[in-house]
Amino acid sequence: LEFRRVLFRSNIVRVPVVLHRRISDFYSSKPEELGGLTVREWVRMRDPEFQWQFGLYVLRKIGAMR
Repeated sequence: LEFRRVLFRSNIVRVPVVLHRRISDFYSSKPEELGGLTVREWVRMRDPEFQWQFGLYVLRKIGAMR
């Protein structure tokens, strides 16, 4: 996955404010299994393809995408 691809407008997903807050709260959380890291910090350490797939997973899990 090329970083340039991530910035394409076609990759932007509009979500209601309520869902956006849920996503932000999730990425700011510090699950025990991440050893004190926030989800955001943990994901940032992964390769771009993982970040992409994980982002899609989160959007689907909260109901912002199918």
